[in-house]
Amino acid sequence: MIELRGHGVRYGFDERVIDKQIRSLGFTACEYDPLARNITVKNSEDLGDMLYIRDVSKARERVASAPRYLINGRML
Repeated sequence: MIELRGHGVRYGFDERVIDKQIRSLGFTACEYDPLARNITVKNSEDLGDMLYIRDVSKARERVASAPRYLINGRML
């Protein structure tokens, strides 16, 4: 997970360049909702907390088939 929140300007770099470079290596920017067990592809204009995934369909299959756990009385 990489956090791109616009703070790079303070340190002299453009976070959109970092995002573009990671995507050029075959990764897709996504977000994960652990309660819904859902991976969604993020818009290329969005920055923030990014989960870069190389094979989105395989990651979705893995999330769907993973066992659920009871945490604080809630099945996740």
